[in-house]
Amino acid sequence: MAVLKYLSLALDEIQIANDLLEWQGQVCLFIRYEDESLAICHFKTVGVAIAESITLLSRYYSH
Repeated sequence: MAVLKYLSLALDEIQIANDLLEWQGQVCLFIRYEDESLAICHFKTVGVAIAESITLLSRYYSH
């Protein structure tokens, strides 16, 4: 919970609306879809490691 509270406060600093809610027994941080890119960028700026999926285009992938 402490980590999510830290992330929520980091978003508050740049005025991105967010909510900490419990869902299926887990505390989750919710943000609007429109703010996702800005939020991820800000998280990276403050030192949060973000795992992102990478999609390979078939023309760049060779067997």
